[in-house]
Amino acid sequence: MMMELGFEVFALLFMAAFVAAFIDAIAGGGGLITIPALLMTGMPPAMALGTNKLQAFGGVLSASAYFLRKKAVDLKSFWFILLMIFIGGLLGALVIQRLDPGFIKMLLPFLILAIGLYFYLPLNWAQMIARIVYPMPPLP
Repeated sequence: MMMELGFEVFALLFMAAFVAAFIDAIAGGGGLITIPALLMTGMPPAMALGTNKLQAFGGVLSASAYFLRKKAVDLKSFWFILLMIFIGGLLGALVIQRLDPGFIKMLLPFLILAIGLYFYLPLNWAQMIARIVYPMPPLP
């Protein structure tokens, strides 16, 4: 599906992507900016989520390369985590394509708000919630 957007919309999307990349580089969470910006253009939710994920991939790739070069990552853990990310991404892409776009549009504001609150909470609260949701200890 090809969308036709004016120069002003492209300029606003560029600024949103720039701010999101800056935030991602510092703390993560740039999708909290890019997803609403993409949805405001009238882009279907599945396409907005996929576009956001593709845009974020560059930052993840460069960060991974940096940490691998610095030997700050255990390679055994890295390959396992990479496999889990691939499987999760594949399953997420399959599920999002099968969900009703109206349902996704209704659900996204709540998800974005919940993720925003998670980032806003003090670190000790965020760690406590993470321990409840993901009880395994962090990798070294």
